[in-house]
Amino acid sequence: VNIEARVTSTGAVNMIEVSPRNGGNHVPVIIQHLTGFDFIRQGYQDATDSKNLVTPQRFKRLLGAYYVLHSSDRGFLDGVSVNDRVRPNLLHLELFRREGEELQTFRGSNGSVGIALLEFASVEERDTLMDSISQHIHLRVRHSRGKSS
Repeated sequence: VNIEARVTSTGAVNMIEVSPRNGGNHVPVIIQHLTGFDFIRQGYQDATDSKNLVTPQRFKRLLGAYYVLHSSDRGFLDGVSVNDRVRPNLLHLELFRREGEELQTFRGSNGSVGIALLEFASVEERDTLMDSISQHIHLRVRHSRGKSS
């Protein structure tokens, strides 16, 4: 659940939003893939039909992760490379920036370059690949003076 509020200088709390977690980094998409439960549809139904309830059912329990692609230094996006070791695990890869677009050093979500959604056969595989994910999904950055890194 997302809860957003502002606290005034006098201590008054003004609620801005209370809603299901259907936001950033494609979290609802990966959850739906891994479990079969559609948070987005359920949130919509909850908001539009007060009689609609989540019906008990058995959901899948697959292992997955998301990886936010980001640049550790300034430059220009020159593409993304996915090596063969992680390619079978990749469910979805989406770039939010275009090739040639200037990138800043990552300091927060507004500096995200893209997102990768992944599925794994075991906890061990997930942990091993995610510990070195930037070596498997590599953002190519061209510096103003030439080559990609």
